[in-house]
Amino acid sequence: MSNTTDSMEGKTEWRDVVGYEGLYQVSNEGWVRSVEHTINFVDVRCKELVQRLRKSRVMKQRVERNGYCRIELTLGVDRTKHLVHRLVAKAFLPNKDDLPQVNHINEVKDDNCVENLEWCTAEYNQQYSSPLNKNDIKNMLFDFYYGLSNTTIAERLNVSQKSIHDIRTGKSWSSVTGITKEVSA
Repeated sequence: MSNTTDSMEGKTEWRDVVGYEGLYQVSNEGWVRSVEHTINFVDVRCKELVQRLRKSRVMKQRVERNGYCRIELTLGVDRTKHLVHRLVAKAFLPNKDDLPQVNHINEVKDDNCVENLEWCTAEYNQQYSSPLNKNDIKNMLFDFYYGLSNTTIAERLNVSQKSIHDIRTGKSWSSVTGITKEVSA
C-alpha cells in the first residue's frame, strides 16, 4: 500500500515496510509510522477477547551512538530493531544487483531521505566515507614494504591504527592493495 501527503518540503510518499505490510509504513523522507489497525487481546480482568483500534502515528526514532537512526517494530509478540535507512531503501530503491549495504550519499547518518541513499557494496561504503584515497593507499604499500609500523603510518595519515590494520590484513581497500583476507579453515 502506498499513499502521498503534503509536507513543507513537497510530497511525502508512504509505503509499507517490507515484512510488516499493513502494520507499519516508511516515508521517502525517512519517517516511520504505524498504520491504523485493530488488535485482539485477552483482557486479564474479565478474561474476554477484546478488540482495540490502534491509531496511526509517526513513531519515535532513536539515534544510536554510531549516529544511525533505529526503530523498534513489533510483529505479533516479536519486537525487532531496524535501521531506518535500510527500511527506506528496501521500500523505495530497487536493488537489482542484490547489494548488501546502504550508503548515505551526503555522509550524514541520520539523513534518511530516499534521495540521500544508495545500495552499495561493503567496500564501496567503507571507502566512500574514508579520509584516504587511492594514492594514500598505494603509498602505504611502500610504507608496509619498508617496515613502518601501523602507529607511524596512522599518525602520518591522521587515521586510526585499526584502519591501517584493516588495510594491511585485506579487510578494506583490497581492490587497490591486492591483499586478500586470510580465511582460516
